Amino acid sequence: MLRATLKVFLDIDGVLLGADRDMSHRVGLADHALSFLEFAVSRFEVFWLAAQCRGDAGPAVAHLVRHAKLGNPEKALSKWCMEAWSSEAKRKPLLQQLGDAGPREFDLSAFAQDAFAKAYPFVARELETLLKNKNYGAVLQAIAQRAPASAVLATAAKDKGLAAYCQSKVSDAHVMAKKGLMAQLWVFPGALPRDEALNSKFFGELSISGIATSTDKKSIVGLTLGGAMVMRDAIDAYVRGHLSAAALMEDLGAGKKPNVKELGSKMDKNRKAIIRKLEGTYGKPEPRDK
Repeated sequence: MLRATLKVFLDIDGVLLGADRDMSHRVGLADHALSFLEFAVSRFEVFWLAAQCRGDAGPAVAHLVRHAKLGNPEKALSKWCMEAWSSEAKRKPLLQQLGDAGPREFDLSAFAQDAFAKAYPFVARELETLLKNKNYGAVLQAIAQRAPASAVLATAAKDKGLAAYCQSKVSDAHVMAKKGLMAQLWVFPGALPRDEALNSKFFGELSISGIATSTDKKSIVGLTLGGAMVMRDAIDAYVRGHLSAAALMEDLGAGKKPNVKELGSKMDKNRKAIIRKLEGTYGKPEPRDK
């Protein structure tokens, strides 16, 4: 009988916290941050990536509460989240039900993204604000994750500033998607090229500035890509994020309205093309311990 605990990894600064919408000089909660937290901690096992949280949700939630506006119902939600996270009694029945009757395979990422998109679709007013503030990265993320209506996509496709941004960044997105796949398929599984010269060429192209190893020092569990440490457990999301950004940038950079329903298939096509090219250069990834 399956017993499953679904895990969610959450960061705070720059993710749940950012510039306040009304007063940009202060830090504030991201839109819908606490509603999302209420959803996450009541259903999944949450792991906090924030430095102030060392296995205990209390400091992390307290940090969020400090940045909630006085009188804002989000403060009450914050406290509720902390109580739900701390309560074994609230989590155990749901996990038991999932273990007894739940599916044996479950794509948590797809489920969470679909649920979030339905609850908080990307709307025209939010797009207008993001374009006005030239927050083009957030526009791309929202289009990819939050099921915007056709009219919202059409408006985005007409914005010259967004088009220029996409034209300048699309090459970088393709490169980082490729580096993510190099890490995912060759580095983390221990499947590096056996030829010394080819291995050197591989790491020259990957161009990393730091690594994290397992506690026994026998395997690589994290790489610094694009100036940020990306852990093995997060590499798939990293690759998908850059593949989706690249696909959207290609359309928006050309002034075309993206077809978000076809985004997944386009990402898969681009992923396969990158892998074919990498395998042509470095050979198929073959773990050395086999």
